[in-house]
Amino acid sequence: RVVGKAIGHFLIELNEEGQLQLSRTHIIGHSLGSHVAGFVGKHIYRTTGGRIDRITGLDPAGPLFEFPFIGDDERLTRTDANFVDVIHTDSGILGFKSAIGDADYFPNGGSAIQPGCNIPPLHNIFEYVCSHQRSLQYFIESINSKKFVAKACDSWISYQMGFCNLNDNALFGEWASSNFTGQFFLRTSASSPYLLES
Repeated sequence: RVVGKAIGHFLIELNEEGQLQLSRTHIIGHSLGSHVAGFVGKHIYRTTGGRIDRITGLDPAGPLFEFPFIGDDERLTRTDANFVDVIHTDSGILGFKSAIGDADYFPNGGSAIQPGCNIPPLHNIFEYVCSHQRSLQYFIESINSKKFVAKACDSWISYQMGFCNLNDNALFGEWASSNFTGQFFLRTSASSPYLLES
């Protein structure tokens, strides 16, 4: 909360000095940083009455944030910017499981183990972050590709069964559009390049 408020205050000052436009600002946060980005958006809205343009949450932290008694005021939520998109890659372990954005993307179903990540041995804690970090890697790769698309669907099972084949395609990652909201699913490869050409 404190970090989000400080960043929000700084961005408001830059906006007032004409050095940036809040209405064209895109904040990207990974894990706990996703919730920090949410607090930035909340502070800007409470202070100015306006919203920043976009927040991208890359596998927002789930532990301690996904309890039923944790409200929208205590984590990233779709009202923190004009458009909030979320990429889930480690749902239910280190990442947030529920859809919390305007558009929520679930590569490979959104949960561990992401392709190319192994079931970690108990003695190697660093292996536990492989799926959690994939959201970053997918997003970075999407910057130079307007071919990274996801399919609107109600669940990973429906997607796998082909029940959503006729549904809308939406660009994924950097080029996600506020014109597409809801839940989206896609498959990736196990290593870079992650984009699977269809």
